[in-house]
Amino acid sequence: MHTGFIIGGVFLALCIVLSIYIVVYKESVLTPIAEKEMIEMKAMNCEQIAEHSSSGLFWSVENYEWAKERTKACEDAGL
Repeated sequence: MHTGFIIGGVFLALCIVLSIYIVVYKESVLTPIAEKEMIEMKAMNCEQIAEHSSSGLFWSVENYEWAKERTKACEDAGL
């Protein structure tokens, strides 16, 4: 019976450590990459944004949404 509590405790501890690692990794690695991508995208013209968007690969949801809105605005403007 105590073995089950020990295994459960170890599993819970591993889940907590993994969650902390994911949050720290996102903030320290992924967020700066996404910010750099956004700066680069803001310097692009409509054609470059459309080309970048066609890959479907973005470092964050915010970057994807911005590119989608910008691509739509370019299409509406006929660019």
